Amino acid sequence: MRKEKILLVDDDENILYGYRRNLKRHYDVLIAQSSAEALKILNRENDIAVIISDYNMPQMKGTELLQISKRISPDTVRILLTGFANLDIAVGAVNEGSVFKFLTKPCPYNTLDESVRQAVEYYRAITSEKEILEKTLKGIISILMEIVSAVNPLAFNQSELYKNLAKRVFNRLNIPFVWEVEVTMLLSKIGSVVIPHEILEKKDRGDALTSEEKSVYYNHSVVGKKLLEKIPRFEVIAQVIEQQYNEKFNPEIERTPRWAIYAWNTLRVINAYYEMIEQGRSTEEAVKAMYDLELDVDIDFKEALVAELMGAEKGYLVKMVKNYELKPGMRLAESLYDSTGFLLLPKGSTLSEVTLLKIDNYAKMRGLKEPIKVLIKRFGETSVDI
Repeated sequence: MRKEKILLVDDDENILYGYRRNLKRHYDVLIAQSSAEALKILNRENDIAVIISDYNMPQMKGTELLQISKRISPDTVRILLTGFANLDIAVGAVNEGSVFKFLTKPCPYNTLDESVRQAVEYYRAITSEKEILEKTLKGIISILMEIVSAVNPLAFNQSELYKNLAKRVFNRLNIPFVWEVEVTMLLSKIGSVVIPHEILEKKDRGDALTSEEKSVYYNHSVVGKKLLEKIPRFEVIAQVIEQQYNEKFNPEIERTPRWAIYAWNTLRVINAYYEMIEQGRSTEEAVKAMYDLELDVDIDFKEALVAELMGAEKGYLVKMVKNYELKPGMRLAESLYDSTGFLLLPKGSTLSEVTLLKIDNYAKMRGLKEPIKVLIKRFGETSVDI
């Protein structure tokens, strides 16, 4: 059975090695003689169950170290040791949520051992619940995406496209691409399952929509919110999706998380860009038009998106191929239709063995509009998902 990792922090070497000697029978014990060393370990190791720190540390008090450790490794359970019983320290540390237990030194081995055992059990409970929640959420998302894929393959592929592009924008801005943002991008078009297929095809071809068709299409954001807002922890995601075409993001809750504001910024500029592309504009024209739009978004998100779009432009060549020349991993430079005009795959789709089989079957039954435009990575250049 894998031993849980325990991090001991104390500037007194004798105490440090004494505690390690007693605990190493049951745990994988790491030691640090300073707060700086402890922080390095926390940044390096991502599965520390318990951190035990002395209060009276040089340069940085144990309470401050535990507060910082909470930000670095929020699931790690924190125990504070002090050589003098100070009620104010204990109450303050517990109230701030940075400490699980407060122990006084010298701490008998039996007391320390029992405290660590309780802390490890608490850690396991936290991580187990988190794992169950993540699996549940992934299951819900997987089912929703399967429904979208079956009902509206165009929206499904567009969602993947949005997620990949948003991830690169976030990476470029050094913003963590948290699961809430990924889900927002993936489910941003879920409301389009109620849109008639002919409207989606017209929009993809760049044909002008009637006022009634526009109303039906853009209402998908409202439908998306209604579908998602009842799912636990999806409330803010639903709000971002509802407002993805709004000129300004107006959160319905106080203290809106930063990820939601970032997600709206990204979704808004990506939507604006693809609106231009669907109107038949080139990448350069679409970028210029997007900049001219008075969007209430952070300029950094516009610039990051443009940088990624230009990178994709430089990283790939457009090649005209026949059906039999298609290979897994190729990306479509334009939407693929059969000879009757039925949409098989939207532009930007990545070809897989399954999609190639689908294309081949349609080619045999109805024929395809050829040649097919695909994106081929230039020799010697880094691959860019688009």
